[in-house]
Amino acid sequence: MGSTALVMLLNAALWAPALARVIDVPASATLPELHELLQAAIGWTDSHLHQFVTPQATYGMEIPGEEVWPEDQRDETGAHLADLGAEFEYLYDF
Repeated sequence: MGSTALVMLLNAALWAPALARVIDVPASATLPELHELLQAAIGWTDSHLHQFVTPQATYGMEIPGEEVWPEDQRDETGAHLADLGAEFEYLYDF
């Protein structure tokens, strides 16, 4: 099984210095699996909402307490790393 090297650079005004991580992610990874890998690589505890954002689409999890998905968000459950394209943003704690 092949893998794709994912280079993730995190830049946030509240962090100094900025964090940088390089992780290997299977090309067949689902977005929930990618989320788990990112959480582990950064040392976060998966205690906030997250989204994967591309110019074409936004993928995310169901928002607790909301009866409907945000209009522009797709369910991440069946989506894969390849669905994100070459570049994407990973939003966490918004």
